Amino acid sequence: MRIVSIQSVCDEFIEAVSEINDYIAKCNIAFATEKKYQSFCYENAIIMLYKAFERFALRSMISCLNHDHSHFENKYSVKLGKHINDDVCEFLITKGGFFDFKGRSGLSKVLNDVIGANHNIAKVFKNTKYRDTIDQLCAIRNYAAHNSLQSKRTVMQVFGLQRISSAGSFLKKQHRFENIAASLVELANDVKTTPMH
Repeated sequence: MRIVSIQSVCDEFIEAVSEINDYIAKCNIAFATEKKYQSFCYENAIIMLYKAFERFALRSMISCLNHDHSHFENKYSVKLGKHINDDVCEFLITKGGFFDFKGRSGLSKVLNDVIGANHNIAKVFKNTKYRDTIDQLCAIRNYAAHNSLQSKRTVMQVFGLQRISSAGSFLKKQHRFENIAASLVELANDVKTTPMH
């Protein structure tokens, strides 16, 4: 039976962020004189970062369920047996669909439902020092992916802006992308060193 280690989940995410940072560094060299294409790279990178974070959050919850599913059993009045593998854990979290959450508050709700509000790992994800980062990640990713009026309004609100052009042009300035990525790596390192109980 496959059991997901929280340490390996964190390491995988940190490695994914490192690869995305390498991609951005190469794009900055390749498109040094072509600002439009450089912006496209940043929009691609924020979508990649969001996808990696989404997987990290899901895999973290799977690891927690692997080790202790008592909260889930109590909440949903089910008996799961002593050991459940990662495929079953993923099914329980996604209910047979795909993993999705609506922003930071949506992620908090999923964490509360699956592993409980008082679980140590849930507390790390919900720590106030990562609140802005997760809000920013979700908002700027939605703007990069959809470019809708609603996503534009949300990203301006989250970042406290009066106006914004493209997600990519915004992210490539003032180390904004790198700062979001670094904060998420810090979160992963906190998760990695936090005991589950």
